[in-house]
Amino acid sequence: ATQLPLRIDDDATMEGEQQVAPASPVVQKAAGDALLTLARADSECWQWSLHAYLGSPQALHDLASLVQDSSQVQSEGAEIETAAKGPVSAERILAELLLRGLHGEAIVRFVGPDITSERKQLLNVLFALNDVFVRLVVGLL
Repeated sequence: ATQLPLRIDDDATMEGEQQVAPASPVVQKAAGDALLTLARADSECWQWSLHAYLGSPQALHDLASLVQDSSQVQSEGAEIETAAKGPVSAERILAELLLRGLHGEAIVRFVGPDITSERKQLLNVLFALNDVFVRLVVGLL
């Protein structure tokens, strides 16, 4: 299997830290498609995965940053087109993944008092978008 090198952004790092630069739109689309396939095909496995991911103290902050970064890229005209449905944004993928995964233990972790500010930040960033689908999902959450 061929491994793609990760791009390291040395300008945006603090002393001794390295930050992985955003992947290309092709890699982002492939990753989003893979996650959606998992969430749609095996909801129990996806719920378990989301529950485990939400155990990271930085998880919701990272998701909010992803949405903000994606919004900036899209505003510059770099939307990913699909054959039949038009552009699929990272925000729509994230909204569907959250909707499909927040059940059982994952929802208990998501509404936990220890991540209240991070949860509010993520939901506010998503709700502020001009995407009706994303806003409806946030309302459902």
